[in-house]
Amino acid sequence: MIKLKSKSAKYIFISIIMFSMVLFICYMVQGRVLVPSEGLAPSQPTAQGSPDKSQNTERDSQPDIAHDSERHGLSVKSVLEMSESRKAGPERAKAFADSRNLAVIVDQLSAAVSAKDGEAMGITARAYDECNYFRVVPNGSDRIGKMLDGKTELERQIGASHRAVAEQRCLSLASRDGWDAGEISTLREGAASNGDAYGLAMALESDTDSDLSSRIMALRRIVMSGDPEAIGVMAMGLGESNEFAQDVRGPYAGTVVDVIAWNLVACSLGRDCGQGGALMRALCLNQGLCLAIGYREYLQRYVATPDQFLEAEAKEEEILHLIEIGGYDQIFPISN
Repeated sequence: MIKLKSKSAKYIFISIIMFSMVLFICYMVQGRVLVPSEGLAPSQPTAQGSPDKSQNTERDSQPDIAHDSERHGLSVKSVLEMSESRKAGPERAKAFADSRNLAVIVDQLSAAVSAKDGEAMGITARAYDECNYFRVVPNGSDRIGKMLDGKTELERQIGASHRAVAEQRCLSLASRDGWDAGEISTLREGAASNGDAYGLAMALESDTDSDLSSRIMALRRIVMSGDPEAIGVMAMGLGESNEFAQDVRGPYAGTVVDVIAWNLVACSLGRDCGQGGALMRALCLNQGLCLAIGYREYLQRYVATPDQFLEAEAKEEEILHLIEIGGYDQIFPISN
């Protein structure tokens, strides 16, 4: 299984940032994600939730891109001191989700980025994150096509649809000069320090120095923003880990079930979790998992055991209720 962080790796993100979240969940559940067999029939979990190794040949043959592991220039503590909690703006988020050409979104937000608009910086960073695959992988579209050649007819149809959307959204932006990993890092840091939840979630993911209370306050701020993408990024660090979140405990952090529950929360709050959405597109184009289901069902069928999913759904309901009543201190208590 791919490990998400390596201190020596260069700063290059995978093409679609949501793929990082998928890989993290796969890593957290110790390889339980299964490549579907012929006809997309759901795999039968073993007693220990172990994958059928024979099904992983296609996935393991796909090219890997080094994951980001370099430290952000801003600590979570310093970000909290500089920024205020802000609610996510649905108009820009919808425009991003609906865009057929992310280069247009980047151009439209250029002036706002120059004016240090945190949300504009965060959305621009997301656009670069999503399109980085086509920038760093030579002949990326051809590689995807070759991967799809070995699939079933249904999988090829699903994959062709996902590839068309990805190319339409990204090829124009990926072909531009003047942006690289350093630019993405600068945008994320600027987004975080100017109140954007996505930027804060990305800073939180890599910060290991800030004190526990600062991290918990950052977690609360992300949830308070209502930004489903930021909450999805945040979910990456809330399971069993050697990273910063190992000392963040409470009723909704510290286990694989918590990671799944927070991903369900993000879907319920409006993350792009549908069958044709960004998360399923990333699974198909990067992992060869071209499934005729949405992300919630994917988590249920291929990531969680039945008992884990039931527990995750129960936690999802509890979290959504606490968000509704503003019980953020109950979601992430400072002390237990």
